Amino acid sequence: MGVCRTPRWRHSVGRCDGGLIANDVLAMVEAAKQGMGLAHVLEDLVTEHVAAGRLVRVLEPWCPPMYRFHLYFPGTPRMPGKLRVFIDFLRTHSGHDA
Repeated sequence: MGVCRTPRWRHSVGRCDGGLIANDVLAMVEAAKQGMGLAHVLEDLVTEHVAAGRLVRVLEPWCPPMYRFHLYFPGTPRMPGKLRVFIDFLRTHSGHDA
């Protein structure tokens, strides 16, 4: 059982035939824009589409805020230079200091 879109853009509970599994967030967003289902992606990717009405937020009460990026790495005496650059990039572009 799932929520399916009817031709008149109303929602009803029923069986959804077919399925789409994607590991590419841009493909997920495009599929959602075409009415193929739901996409759980970072808000930054869909802000314009939501504002323009091409996408709508659903299940919002069950979606806690996502804090951009989480990065886990082993503690070593000397951090590799590429990792340091990547961490600095994320901090600069995420809008957060931590």
